[in-house]
Amino acid sequence: MNLSPQEQQWLKEYESRSDVELALLSVYTGIGIDSRNRAALANYVLERRNAEIR
Repeated sequence: MNLSPQEQQWLKEYESRSDVELALLSVYTGIGIDSRNRAALANYVLERRNAEIR
């Protein structure tokens, strides 16, 4: 995955968030250029956690 420095910062931040917070962030695609990227990163972290459980 090729991430910008800003996206790398978000990814690091999201790794410390709870599953509930990540679920909410993963569906938020509000106003702003970066909202879809942030939602995708939150979804990525959440899915990665779920894969580790299986």
